[in-house]
Amino acid sequence: MKIGIAWYTEEQWRLLKSVASDAESLDDTYESWRKNAESLVKEIERTGNDPVKVSIDVRKLVEWCREHNKPIDSESRSEYVAVLLRQKYG
Repeated sequence: MKIGIAWYTEEQWRLLKSVASDAESLDDTYESWRKNAESLVKEIERTGNDPVKVSIDVRKLVEWCREHNKPIDSESRSEYVAVLLRQKYG
């Protein structure tokens, strides 16, 4: 089973931190986020699933959230990743 993981460049991570409604719940630094994200990838692989790193353009995320009247929070980010994953893999 494919499991999407939001994947950010350092620039996109900084932008996310500046626009997210739940910025306080995000890792303090890109390096910390990256370390945790890599651990998540390994954990998903250990369970026999297929982690898929979904590159996020935060400007497009913000636009999608506005179009769907959603806050820029973890729930919306997860939903957006699922949408992108479906678009790519059906």
